[in-house]
Amino acid sequence: MLVGAAAFGTLIVAPHVFGDRSPATISASGQLTDAQLASWTSAPTAVTPGSAMATQAQAWCETNLGTANGTGGTPTITNLDARGAVASLIYQRQGLVYYCLSAGDGAGVWEVVGKTPTEPLAPSQVVLDSAGSHGSGSAALTYAEGFAGADVTAITLNEAGMEPVVATVDGGRWTAWWPSGDGLGRGGPTGDITVTTTDGSTQSVAVSSLYRND
Repeated sequence: MLVGAAAFGTLIVAPHVFGDRSPATISASGQLTDAQLASWTSAPTAVTPGSAMATQAQAWCETNLGTANGTGGTPTITNLDARGAVASLIYQRQGLVYYCLSAGDGAGVWEVVGKTPTEPLAPSQVVLDSAGSHGSGSAALTYAEGFAGADVTAITLNEAGMEPVVATVDGGRWTAWWPSGDGLGRGGPTGDITVTTTDGSTQSVAVSSLYRND
């Protein structure tokens, strides 16, 4: 079992869940295509709320969640971004929270994620809430997401053999994903995470040092 937290100066990083998720918590409507994954970019671009891409991404999430997202109430959308042809977002409704990735043709994947950190975050604290992989062969992809303290302005995941992956940090939560058909980064991050805070300082932490066997 992997639990615990590690402190590095003013930076604290704590994992919650890590590894491939079970079918009970991850679902898909079809693998993203090789072309869609080939369009991936290591740094995300912002997606304007109300744009065609944003509307399609939210609609995909709602349609594929079905009754899982409850009824009534207005959903809250955060971490809306695009990496090439694939949009991703955090979808919250009726106390339930999901991470959705989708493309315009109806293919995509959704994942149940944590609603809030298990403990209040310090301003420069970062939490790895969950990470895992979906798909097979050249259509495989891997995601990671978590929470960030109020002073955290940027998070970059550094994996061997890959471009640094810039996470989207929004409203105290961060998200990132990357193609892993070549096996790189499969299952979740294993390299370093670089965290930048409001004073401009950065700290890099080895992901392997964030876990202890308990």
